[in-house]
Amino acid sequence: MSEKAWTEDPSNRLWSRFNRRRLTLEEMRDGLLGVSGSLDLTMGGVIRELAASPQYAERNKSRIDPDKSPRRTVYLPLNRNKLPTLFSLFDFGDSATSNGKRTQTNVAPQALYIMNSQFVDKQAHALAKHLLLDNNDADRVKRAYLILLTRQPTAEEVEQALRYIGNYPTEQTKASDPREITWQGFCRVLMASNEFHYVD
Repeated sequence: MSEKAWTEDPSNRLWSRFNRRRLTLEEMRDGLLGVSGSLDLTMGGVIRELAASPQYAERNKSRIDPDKSPRRTVYLPLNRNKLPTLFSLFDFGDSATSNGKRTQTNVAPQALYIMNSQFVDKQAHALAKHLLLDNNDADRVKRAYLILLTRQPTAEEVEQALRYIGNYPTEQTKASDPREITWQGFCRVLMASNEFHYVD
């Protein structure tokens, strides 16, 4: 973004730049599955496991849990009267009425989901295991930034990341490889960042 555009069009009334926007629920969920290498890109069809489950058969009594499927969000079966809590939390469209634009909220429970969700934790763990295939920590940091934020980190960001990783508390963990827990924590930091959740 040029300085001239900021000066002459500060409120972007002249469309001198792309307005920042948050990822939709579908983009966020698919993005998390994608960076962990878990996203199932199969097109179309029926999600047999979910469709055959008692939860789906008793559609009026329970919700589908999107955390249990690696399929793209667009292919998840939905019951209009029983949307998953995750969908409601991240401003999914009203499934009972026609609507040309979704509402967009920015509330604390959304951040709490990213920080505490087992689904996000699982994706961070899968990515951490992938990063540990690299030889040294600096290379792992750079690869994490490329995968999650699609850019190279600055020298200062690499230094901060290495300090974070070096000071990560692993004494009380029961994991066979404490490094996985450390890198999982670092991946979650990047997954929770605005840069991951917004498109500039």
